[in-house]
Amino acid sequence: MKALTATEFNFPGQKSVYHGKVRDVYNINGEKLVMVATDRISAFDVVLPKGIPFKGQMLNQIAAKFLDATTDICPNWKMATPDPMVTVGVMCEGFPVEMIVRGYLCGSAWRAYKSGVREICGVKLPEGMKENQKFPEPIITPTTKAEIGEHDADISKEEILADAKKQAAQGVLRYSIVTAGKALSDAEIDIMCDTIRQIRQETTLSVCVSFGLLTESQFCRLKETGVSRVHNNLETSERHFPNICTTHTFADKVSAIQAAQQAGLTVCSGGIMGMGETMADRIDMALALRDLGITSVPVNVLSPIPGTPFGEYPTLSEEEVLGILALYRFLLPAASIRMAGGRGLLPDGGKSCFLSGANAAITGDMLTTAGITVQTDLQMLTELGYEVKLDETTDDHRH
Repeated sequence: MKALTATEFNFPGQKSVYHGKVRDVYNINGEKLVMVATDRISAFDVVLPKGIPFKGQMLNQIAAKFLDATTDICPNWKMATPDPMVTVGVMCEGFPVEMIVRGYLCGSAWRAYKSGVREICGVKLPEGMKENQKFPEPIITPTTKAEIGEHDADISKEEILADAKKQAAQGVLRYSIVTAGKALSDAEIDIMCDTIRQIRQETTLSVCVSFGLLTESQFCRLKETGVSRVHNNLETSERHFPNICTTHTFADKVSAIQAAQQAGLTVCSGGIMGMGETMADRIDMALALRDLGITSVPVNVLSPIPGTPFGEYPTLSEEEVLGILALYRFLLPAASIRMAGGRGLLPDGGKSCFLSGANAAITGDMLTTAGITVQTDLQMLTELGYEVKLDETTDDHRH
């Protein structure tokens, strides 16, 4: 008995396909989705090497049953289930809410309670509760749902502040805070403003944030708190963008960048190379960044991780990476071309990048892969005869 762990269909009108941890989702003309529930098994964000036969059928049919059972309450995307493992439906704009029914004070609810929070999603909690204590009755706690491929990673204000101080002591000049999801809510921004304010008071670090597709008023609040820069990658060209992201558009990215600029913040924006784009796509992204007036451009190199949508893509060669950097230096002569994720894949740890057009770097670990330590970077730059400083005209790390 075999398990279905991979699909590679080519439907008429197919624009793209997303291979998730369990489901393969085919975009048909930007109007419909064909969702295949495979037999893959995901545990703690790792796709196991063997699937379980009929697991996809059970998952898909349970979902279909409840979609059908709730259509009188709220219309949904489902059109048909032509196969036990397949659902076809309308491509909709998702409402990113996840409903969690809690019977006990544990997990993220306990972490919030421990930090002093006494109201969760409008439910008031009494003093003196202990971890794993049972609630008098179950409570419903709706939360925002993370973007495809992203996962919440809770961290306290105290942990962020301690890490910021550690990085400052090592010679880091700017500290970047990155959150998961499409955008922070106003309440979440309140929490982050308090954290950033404390970082600015207790260190000499400049602060950069990557909080998603915010509004101009939200960016203004962050600037007033002490944020100097916003990070929001275009990721790739406008043509190629739908092939790597279906939760929002290239235009959404541009609008958020312009909102940050209107709020008086500088913007750091670049992309990831090696996601199936062409050289023309790379040039188009550079020209788009130039049109937006971006002067800090991170260049990431895809580090293929097995089990992810781009896990089977080949790693870019050193020659290709250096060629991209030289091209971006030519097209964006005044910008800080910032080497970021993936340079550790290069034979010399990315040292040659700083002889081929790169003049800035993001140091330390990346979001999902290990980076290069601050000490290693500082030693490398010293050997190259560079000085690390914060440029006063662009508020940037220049070497």
